Amino acid sequence: MNATTIEQVNSKLKQLPESLLEVVEHYIDFLTYKHNQETEFQLIEEQKEILDNQENLPLSQYQNNADFLAEVKNEYGL
Repeated sequence: MNATTIEQVNSKLKQLPESLLEVVEHYIDFLTYKHNQETEFQLIEEQKEILDNQENLPLSQYQNNADFLAEVKNEYGL
């Protein structure tokens, strides 16, 4: 973000009523959280392959998602 953009945002923030500043702060927190969620967790090729192989399984052979997630977290230290 360049200095001009920051200055424009600051100028707009200064014009907001106090009651809206908290809303803006929560929105910034949300955007930060969303960005972190998108960048923190990336599947490796092996994990993608596991998921792809499960795509066409009969319903009776599906692994419970909670069990699968626990297995992945345990195996990869997440």
